[in-house]
Amino acid sequence: MPYVKRDADGSIIAVSIRGEGQDEFVADGDSELLTFLSGTLAEDNPLRFLISSDLDLTRVLEDLIDLLVSRGIINFTDFPDAAQEKLLQRRKARTHLRKGGGETLLVQDEDILRL
Repeated sequence: MPYVKRDADGSIIAVSIRGEGQDEFVADGDSELLTFLSGTLAEDNPLRFLISSDLDLTRVLEDLIDLLVSRGIINFTDFPDAAQEKLLQRRKARTHLRKGGGETLLVQDEDILRL
């Protein structure tokens, strides 16, 4: 049950197990929390790599789920309600980023992949 302290810009500057005063509770897997924690670890620490790759893998899985649903291989409703809600929230955030000109997919149609 981590609590975070943020600076004036809203960036996480500290993490604590116990909330004190204005500290904000965040979920264990919160992406901002994971990014903050990975930045506090040594470059060669395996945990730093795992945290960073977890964020990347999340994007891969989202794109894979979207692909499987769009091709009718699986139904979105096959997922548990909690998973559907998380996927919908992330899809909404990515749509919002897209409207602002931000990148939302790992690979675009026009990208060339060389193996």
